[in-house]
Amino acid sequence: MKVMKSPILLVIVLLVLSILPRATAQEFLNLQESPPGSGLLGAQANTGYVATGFANGMTWLINGEAGDLLTVHVQTATPTTSIPRVRVSNAGGTSLIEVTGENAGRVSLESFTISSPGVYQLTVFSTNAAATFSMQALLGRGVALEREDNNRASLAGRVASRPQGGGAVMNVVGVLDYDEDWHDLGTLAAGDGAVFSVQAPSSSTLSAAAVELALFREGETTPLVTVLGSGLSHTVAVPGRYRVRVRVPEVDGLHLQFNGADSLNLGNPAALQITGSQTIEFWIRPDDFLSRQNPYAKAWGGEGTMTIETDGQINYFYGTSGANSGSYQTFGTGMRLRAGRWQHVALVRDFGSTPRMLRWYFDGVLVAEAEASFFPAAAGSLPVTIGNGYAGALRGAMDEVRLWNVARSGAEIAAARGAALAGNEPGLVALMRFEEGAGTATLDATANGVVGAFVGNPVWSGTATAVSSAMVT
Repeated sequence: MKVMKSPILLVIVLLVLSILPRATAQEFLNLQESPPGSGLLGAQANTGYVATGFANGMTWLINGEAGDLLTVHVQTATPTTSIPRVRVSNAGGTSLIEVTGENAGRVSLESFTISSPGVYQLTVFSTNAAATFSMQALLGRGVALEREDNNRASLAGRVASRPQGGGAVMNVVGVLDYDEDWHDLGTLAAGDGAVFSVQAPSSSTLSAAAVELALFREGETTPLVTVLGSGLSHTVAVPGRYRVRVRVPEVDGLHLQFNGADSLNLGNPAALQITGSQTIEFWIRPDDFLSRQNPYAKAWGGEGTMTIETDGQINYFYGTSGANSGSYQTFGTGMRLRAGRWQHVALVRDFGSTPRMLRWYFDGVLVAEAEASFFPAAAGSLPVTIGNGYAGALRGAMDEVRLWNVARSGAEIAAARGAALAGNEPGLVALMRFEEGAGTATLDATANGVVGAFVGNPVWSGTATAVSSAMVT
């Protein structure tokens, strides 16, 4: 169960963050190196842009050296439609790189290489809406910076090594939130000793002892060794390519993993034959977008079905036949899911508004809306299925499926997406928490008593000790 999904900031290996006051144009970013001589510099600012456009953005100066790696993460302070942008320019103002963010109010520039020494400008701005934001900057000088798409073993980031004392040292810096990070160690020989350690910022409320390290040989799904804490030591017995996984298991919570042939059958009770206003919400972590997949299915010509498309967007369908046939409306998110990362998704069908509306929310932020074409939807005989449907089976994880016969507001979705519900909230007709951790069914926490029966072999995953935590700076 996801009781909280605010990211926990944990920097792997080395980092000191400096909290800055509101920046003024052309102020040098107060990057601090720690420990001295480590080559890792970091800073964080909490500020905002009060108007749109590059000229109204916040700009800092950075002294760069040839080969420096710059990573910048920006997140707006509250759910917003502001789309932040990050631009790096040279001293003369010529843009070297610009990255545009998402409707969820975040943007990341990762491992930009500074080609020559000099002063550079770092600007955060938006072209569509003002917002307050937090900005974290990491500068690697002789140390690798991870890319945030390393949340699956197949996307493990390669860690460069340098000789030291007859062996090799690998240093990598990254931000660990509620997803796991994977690092590729390359090929190790039999007899090689591997020693790993993790260090959290001194200001972090999360101890390094809460971090799990696991060592895997390529092609294997069971770790050779797993430790909870700051150190892992292992002597390689079989030569091959190895990867290390870093995560905080306590924030993942229990959930179900679907492997492309599995699902939950919730049946077709009257409570789930929703023809009026409707809200469907859940947490999802897709593995890939290699084919179309149904995270939720009832009837695309009836009460409603969702399909993840091969570009990562989600389409919602509902109609007037009550089956997978007949007249229907298609409504897309216009925004892509991210493979390997937990995201909260909510679809609202609001038949009580004028005009009647359909709305998509990602992580509590409105990302798309359109007028509803049909009213009411038609009920049918097909069961509610989680993780499979007419388009194909899901490859990925899901958690905390909530089905409502009312149209939830954006404020309600944003406020409750990371909170535990009692199960008796008005309009809540099914609450599948996925907390059992064992067995071949998952139970509804509402009075309707819906049962989600396993089809195939969904896998219980995560831990039962999920904790809430605010972002650490």
